Amino acid sequence: MAAHHPEREQIRLEHVLTALGNPLRLAVVRKLARGGEHACGTLVHGLSKSTLTHHWRVLRESGVIWQRPDGRENLLSLRRDDIDARFPGLLEVLLNAVENDTTTSEATAKHLPEQRDQ
Repeated sequence: MAAHHPEREQIRLEHVLTALGNPLRLAVVRKLARGGEHACGTLVHGLSKSTLTHHWRVLRESGVIWQRPDGRENLLSLRRDDIDARFPGLLEVLLNAVENDTTTSEATAKHLPEQRDQ
């Protein structure tokens, strides 16, 4: 079954904001914003596969990420060009706000394995 990815012009602001309103999904976007593709099983640890599948679906169907199969894994990447084209500056403002707000930064960082010990 092919994953649904909305076309650029179908990406809606309310869906993007809903997707990014969850600390775990915002943490994933923070990591993906650094660039490249990441295997879905390496982004977040300690959650069930079904829970992660739900979060990937919300991000994918809102137009925030690309998800593509690669062998037994799915690779995720940020749809930065599409989000920037639809809502110029939105991602940059949100990512900067997360970095500059201690409460939000801590809430998202706890979901990223490499940042737990920092």
